[in-house]
Amino acid sequence: MEVSSLGMKFDRAAGIEFDVGVFTNLSPDHIGPGEHADFAEYLFWKRALFRRCRVGVFNNDDPHVGKIMQGLSCRAVTYGIGCQRMYAPTLILR
Repeated sequence: MEVSSLGMKFDRAAGIEFDVGVFTNLSPDHIGPGEHADFAEYLFWKRALFRRCRVGVFNNDDPHVGKIMQGLSCRAVTYGIGCQRMYAPTLILR
């Protein structure tokens, strides 16, 4: 189930505790009329998912990952290509 920051803001997933939440990226694409007022609000609602999941999976290549992970109580798993991470993609040739 995909839950966006706007879904969290407007309580569209009320009462749901998630086993896993995944953070891919944070960029200012959802700031504006009808969405988030500013970057701080967008960050707040992006983080909201991880207050309601048991495990968070985080893209450690995103420059904002530290802000997303700050102070969260869920278990954290990281992935990425060019950073320190627990998991990295591999190329499989056939």
